[in-house]
Amino acid sequence: MGEKVPIAIGRQIAGDGVRASGDRTRRRSQGAGHVHCRGCVGAAIAVLLPVAAIAACSGGSPSPASTETASPTTSSPSPAPAPTSSTDLASARAQAKVREFYAVEDAVGADPTTPLSKLEIVAVSSALEADRHEYQQWRDDGWLQHGATRLVEVNVLSVNLDNSDPSHGVVPTVAINVCIDVSGGAVVNKDGKPVAPSDAPKRGWEHILVSNYLWDKDPANGWRVASVSTLNDPPCDDA
Repeated sequence: MGEKVPIAIGRQIAGDGVRASGDRTRRRSQGAGHVHCRGCVGAAIAVLLPVAAIAACSGGSPSPASTETASPTTSSPSPAPAPTSSTDLASARAQAKVREFYAVEDAVGADPTTPLSKLEIVAVSSALEADRHEYQQWRDDGWLQHGATRLVEVNVLSVNLDNSDPSHGVVPTVAINVCIDVSGGAVVNKDGKPVAPSDAPKRGWEHILVSNYLWDKDPANGWRVASVSTLNDPPCDDA
């Protein structure tokens, strides 16, 4: 499992667990922490940073500890009872943050005038550092995203509310696998030509850790995507 480079649409699914866009490897596979290239999911799925290595790069928030507990659950489009337990609330809030994360990435990729600081409302740690770097590269190269990333499946794998050592990344964390579909968009270069090959995969899985470094002060709204990794699993079917 590599870490993802952002840009779901830019991230076309590469099939080798790494998001790459054209000739440039996007963060994931190399330890940049998060590799996805929105409009290039296949070709754009590239370069991640090792989660632990980037903690210091994003405002001092270390990557979350990888200990995960709780039973896997799958989100459903059907209305569900309002969550009541701390675990259920954390799961619901983390899923909502994941959806917001992809929407913000889409917005940042589509409009070069959107401040990169907007990423701070949805990401932290290696995910934030990787996205900042990725989108700055896009802007330097004149890349733009058209269309939006669709989340086909959002599956909660585990919920761990341990907040015993925030300075070392032991914070409440929800692990989620997301199947993204980028068929409705594309990333183009400054000449308006698609960055990803025409035969690049349009769907793929990403593993996301959503953490709350502000648990003591803001258990409800402190959730942020802390890391994103590209998975080599077979693409999901239509929900």
